[in-house]
Amino acid sequence: MKNFKAFLPFLATIVAFPSCDSGAPQASQDTIQEVLLTRRSIRKYKSEVPSRDTLEMIFKAGIYAPSALNKQPWEVRVVDNPELVKRFKDAIVAANPDAPGDSFRGATVLVFIANDLSNQYSEFDCGLLSENVMLSAHGLGVGSVCLGTPVRLLRAARGDAEVDALMDRLAFSNGYELFMCMGLGYPDETPAVKPRDETKVRFVE
Repeated sequence: MKNFKAFLPFLATIVAFPSCDSGAPQASQDTIQEVLLTRRSIRKYKSEVPSRDTLEMIFKAGIYAPSALNKQPWEVRVVDNPELVKRFKDAIVAANPDAPGDSFRGATVLVFIANDLSNQYSEFDCGLLSENVMLSAHGLGVGSVCLGTPVRLLRAARGDAEVDALMDRLAFSNGYELFMCMGLGYPDETPAVKPRDETKVRFVE
């Protein structure tokens, strides 16, 4: 609850005031910095599933990410039904026996993001969307992890009847292809911050 209250000004800025007009309310810099600097990738989750209301808030913030010419070249599918979550995870393992176990790292909510193949900037824009989702989730006390392994395993398993049925259930539009996955859920770990190389940023005089 403490994280939720602290994040409200930031969330309001994202979802209610997307404009950069000088008159629009701004989130406090301290709140933004705290969310940015304390987010971690979570790979161990509690069994509780975030509420649909919480998830809707997270993804509303997600779609306010910038995109080239505001084309919004993404489609997002959120799976929060425990039975369907298990079905996806089991199908991936069954179709890829040589792969490691749960490729969603125990997350209780599975997120599938497809990009518009006709849009040359769609991969960048989907990355921006995913960052908004992860930051919004963190501010609401929900952990996240951005994943490529499930994408690779699902692509490799096309032709498997169960995998094909599940992918059909996602119902991405023609011209869209699964590009990235995410896992969400309540964290059951507190990873330490890993060092960042600040020399990667230089000012050019």
